[in-house]
Parts: sequence; C-alpha cells; structure tokens
Amino acid sequence: MVYATKTRGRTLTLRVSGMLWNRSLVMEDVETGSLWSHILGKAMQGELAGATLDVLPAVMTTWADWKRAHPGTTVLDMSRTASSFDRDAYRPASKFVLGVVIDGSPKAYPYDLLSRTPVIEDEIAGRPVLVAFDPESTRGAIWSRRVGDRVLDFDVSAKGSPESGVAAIRDTATRSSWDPLSGACVSGELEGRRLEALPAIVSHRKAWRVFHPHSAWAGARPAKRPADLLARFGESYRDIDHFMRPLDDDGWKLRFRTLRELTLLGREATADLVAALADSRPAVGVLAAQALSFIGDPAARPALERAAVESSSRALRLYAVDAIGAAGGKRSSELLEKISRDDSNGDVRAHARFALERDGAGIGTLYRDLLRDFDPARIDTAVVGRPAPEFALESHDGRSVRLSTFRGKRAVLLVFIYGDT
Repeated sequence: MVYATKTRGRTLTLRVSGMLWNRSLVMEDVETGSLWSHILGKAMQGELAGATLDVLPAVMTTWADWKRAHPGTTVLDMSRTASSFDRDAYRPASKFVLGVVIDGSPKAYPYDLLSRTPVIEDEIAGRPVLVAFDPESTRGAIWSRRVGDRVLDFDVSAKGSPESGVAAIRDTATRSSWDPLSGACVSGELEGRRLEALPAIVSHRKAWRVFHPHSAWAGARPAKRPADLLARFGESYRDIDHFMRPLDDDGWKLRFRTLRELTLLGREATADLVAALADSRPAVGVLAAQALSFIGDPAARPALERAAVESSSRALRLYAVDAIGAAGGKRSSELLEKISRDDSNGDVRAHARFALERDGAGIGTLYRDLLRDFDPARIDTAVVGRPAPEFALESHDGRSVRLSTFRGKRAVLLVFIYGDT
C-alpha cells in the first residue's frame, strides 16, 4: 500500500518502528513518535492517535509487466536484505486478497476467486466498481465504473489486452474497448479516457480478517439463517447424558460444523442464539451458548447470565459460564465469583474459577478467527491407529509448535476435557 504522508496540516516522515501489532508492521512518524498501523494507515497511539493517511492507488506486479506497460520508467534503487523477491511469493492464491475500503465499507477479493474470474463488476457502498486481475503477474486493480456522468457496464471480449494479455473488455453503452488492468480505453468512442483508480491493497487473507473483521467477501456463499442451522442441528443431533461421546459416534462432526457456521454469521445470529438458550433440548442451548462465547456480542450478556444462574441443565450453565468469562470485564468477575461458590455442580464451579483466572481479560476474536480459517474438509482426517496428520499450534509465548517436531522423540498426549468441544 502507498500513503500520502500529509495529515492534519503537516507532512510526516514515516519509518519502521521495529514493533508488530496483530503480526503486522507498525510505522512510526519521526515528528511525534506516534505509532501507525501500516494496513489501516491510522495512528493507533501517540499525539496523532486517530489520524489517518490517505491511501494512494498503487500497483504490485512483476518488473516485466511494469516495464512492458511503462517502458520509460525510472527505478528507485534501494539496498535490500534478500537476494531476490519475485512473484512466486504471491503464488499461493489461497493466502492473499485484493482489498479495498470505500466510504468505510471494506471488501476483499480472494486471489483464488480472481484467478478463476479475472474481471468482476461489483458495487461497494453504492459505488459501482470494476475489479481486474492477472494471474500470471498477480497484478490487480480496482476501478470506478463511473466515467463523467454515466456508469459503464462491461462485457468480456475474446481478444487479448494490448498491454497485458488479459482479456479486453467492452462497455455496453458505446462498445469501446478497455484494458482492465490499466483502466485505459484503447479504441472506440471513449478512446483515451481512463477509469478512476481506487486504492486497492494486496493483503494476507488472515491480516485482512483481523484488521477488517466485518469486511464483505467476494464470492462468499449466501449466509444461512441461524434459526435453520439450529433447527437442523436439533433434529439430527443425538443428545447424551454425559459429556464424552462414544468413539463411533459421528455427532461431534455435525456439532462442530454447525458451531462454525453459526460463529461465522457473527452478530446477525445473536437473536436466534439467545432464543435457543431456552430450547427444551439441552444440546441446542449448549451449542448456542458456545457460539455466543465466540461471537462476543454484549447484547447476549443478560440472557447468558440468566442461563448461568437459572438453567436446570448443568451443561448449559457450564457453557454460559464460559461465554461470560470469554467476554471479560469487572461485571463478569462479580458474577463468576458467586457461581464459583454457590453452584450445585462441581464442574460449573470449576469453570467459573478457570474464567476468573483470566482476571477479567476476554478472549477477543481468537477462536472466531481459528474457526473461520479452519478447512472443514480436514475435520475427519485423524484415524484411530494411524499416524496423526500434521498440524501447528501457537504456544503461550507466541511460538509456532508443529506436531512433527515431537515425532520419534517423546509421547504427545492431547487431552480434550469434553468430547463435544
């Protein structure tokens, strides 16, 4: 991304601070020492906290692609720490997105979607846009479709673009031909005109989700109604009177998939989940409480507090306690103290104590992000009697620990307190 360095009437000198925030680079301005998120272009701490930098349209592409489009270009020669940096760094299409924020509305276009559909017409915050992508150079661009007083719609033609080899497009109003990557009209009535470039950035998919948790996603399937998901679960799930499930019981798969889908719906699922806390089937209420703990909507707190104190189901009280603890805060601590002393069930009292050990700190979006990033196709890849599939987890000190590092060295014991979690 490229930013204009003038804000609040002053021009800043920005440099790398040496710090990270949410695993992303933090910039520092020389003039005030304020710390800036490089993804948001926003001062997060210091004298200029809250100030923002204007994002400028920029292109990330290969040298060959840039040189072809701009043969008279000049180059800023800077020292570097790597001997090479090429397009292969961006080859894993599943890891990257082309993102844009328009009038406060973020939207992400995953590289794997763009590789299949390199030209997309869309609308963001009421603004008509055109998204273009070249899988070969991994160059992407987002343009406004408004030219003068008209909004253009486009058809994809069969001919290649003169500048990039990507298919040219024609607008339906004048049948003029456009290069989707440069935004230039190359022939027809509008020849010589250019589309307005919008400030798109290339981002790691996970980073975009962290910094824009409410972003829209191109190609996302229509959201399922939370009430329908809960009804399907209630009809199909075989409830049991204890936490651990038999080895041959596949109910945990349905529960996990439903939990993931409900969690990814976010706060739009809150009302249905709150209603489900009172469902006559304990398993439905328990699932709702756990989903609410991951979603973290304050609007659900009163219902969770009632469930934690009044429910006759020990499992529902336990998961409601977990949800209250996950939210954090002083009010949570006061209620948890009472439950840790007075609840009739030892497991519920223990979970209240576990939550209190976090000293009011909530879990934020950690589990929601983990559920979102999990590939459901991997849900049943572990087979009893066969080597465990490789995975990595983050330790308490931030290190990534892989299962394979222990293979052949020592026994690894994975303990799951409850079979349904």
